[in-house]
Amino acid sequence: MKDVVYDTLQKIRPMPELYLGWKNLTFLSHFLSGYMVRLYEAQPDYRCCLDGFSEFVTRKYNYGKDNTGNYARVILENTKNEEAALNTFFELLDEFLESNKSDDKAKKYSERLDEARIEEVYLFIDRIREKPETHIGENKSLVALCMLLRGYLRARHEINGSFRVPFDLGGFQQFVQLRFGAPTSSWDQLIFSHSASDSEAYDTFSMLFDEFRDVK
Repeated sequence: MKDVVYDTLQKIRPMPELYLGWKNLTFLSHFLSGYMVRLYEAQPDYRCCLDGFSEFVTRKYNYGKDNTGNYARVILENTKNEEAALNTFFELLDEFLESNKSDDKAKKYSERLDEARIEEVYLFIDRIREKPETHIGENKSLVALCMLLRGYLRARHEINGSFRVPFDLGGFQQFVQLRFGAPTSSWDQLIFSHSASDSEAYDTFSMLFDEFRDVK
């Protein structure tokens, strides 16, 4: 989505006198405050390039956690005048946005890796359902499947260390909660409560899991 704040700052940068009257960081910060007030009135959930910028600036200058409110004040305290502060603002903004790009790439890679690991768990469940007698015995049992799955997930976490696939199975729990209209119960509890027997619960799980995979 287009960031109008970023676009406006790029227009101001080469000729701040046209917008602010002077090369002055204090004036720019007041200009942006007014700009953002109107922007948030129109779009309350708007996210722009300055989100997190004050925290970035205070960390840059080694200020404490209690001094994260005003990037302009921090920059002015560490430059010789308003013009120098304005130039420093744009330099820091470039650095901040570049660091965010790296963070976004790392986050996307981590999300893809998590999805791949969850998919491995789904494939394990599919193997159980293909030959349940091999894994949980002759009788179809959701109790047995849950215990097998908990052990498998625990072992994965202890072996892999850094990433733990939760028992909600990457959104399956929320899917079941929405199906039964019960937002606080776990998926296995919900399926048991809507089944007459353990074997019926197993069949219900299998049906819901297929539906979930199709939607996902």
